[in-house]
Amino acid sequence: MVYLDGKDSGRLVRAVSDSLQTACWVNYEQVNPDDTFGQMMLHNLQQRDCPLLGLTAWPTLEAQRERFLANGWEGATAMDMNDVYARLPAEDARRWVMLRCRLAPQACMGAGYLNPAPTSTPRPRCLCGCTSTFACARSHAAECSPSPCCQGRAHRAVG
Repeated sequence: MVYLDGKDSGRLVRAVSDSLQTACWVNYEQVNPDDTFGQMMLHNLQQRDCPLLGLTAWPTLEAQRERFLANGWEGATAMDMNDVYARLPAEDARRWVMLRCRLAPQACMGAGYLNPAPTSTPRPRCLCGCTSTFACARSHAAECSPSPCCQGRAHRAVG
């Protein structure tokens, strides 16, 4: 829906709400156009003449949520992919992130998918020299176990 004008996507959300008594809508689109990942994605898409017309109308998770609530939906929850990954069992999250990041490593680095949430504890790094810092689903290196990295070697989390 991010490719639609903001008003048009709002009308679509309203039309679905008005047409269905019971519905679940899963929407996967960009938010936060002003962060590093957002700027990178916008630049790449603009170079391909592919504008994200609705991005400025619904730029944040809260705005996404409000779009549904303002257009007839009784409830709405918005999560970014880091929230989704955090809710997955650790092994599933690791496999999903590693697959995603093999396909688009720059996007993963910009979005922070390869980085655990910031803490006062140093983030784990991989000894193999790859750019991945996603060695485990935890933020403490001492709790990490070796796992396959993006280059097929084993991650060895350090400091």
